[in-house]
Amino acid sequence: MTEPEYKAVLPNLGSLADLRFYGFSGKLATRKLSPDGDEVADNSARASWAATALSAFAERTNMTEAGEDIETAMCDLLCDLRHLCDAAGLDWHDAEFRAMSTYRDEVRGIW
Repeated sequence: MTEPEYKAVLPNLGSLADLRFYGFSGKLATRKLSPDGDEVADNSARASWAATALSAFAERTNMTEAGEDIETAMCDLLCDLRHLCDAAGLDWHDAEFRAMSTYRDEVRGIW
């Protein structure tokens, strides 16, 4: 299956510290999805919500202070989410499949 083209962008995102702008204090932090179904605006909002979660994780685990990069923090968060699935008795592969399916729909503007 070919991945749909992703059009949303969070400019100037180069470090964990930059996540704060898009997450906690940025204009998109509390943005609701657009009433007209603008997929770029909606997916930018979704990305900013994820930036909020990743920024909080990076702060809590001292990754921001340690100068870790965004990809490392994201990989560690995904790993810890998998630990959470195990601890809660949830199926990681089920969650991953559902997330990928929803992501594809959102990128296509179906959601």
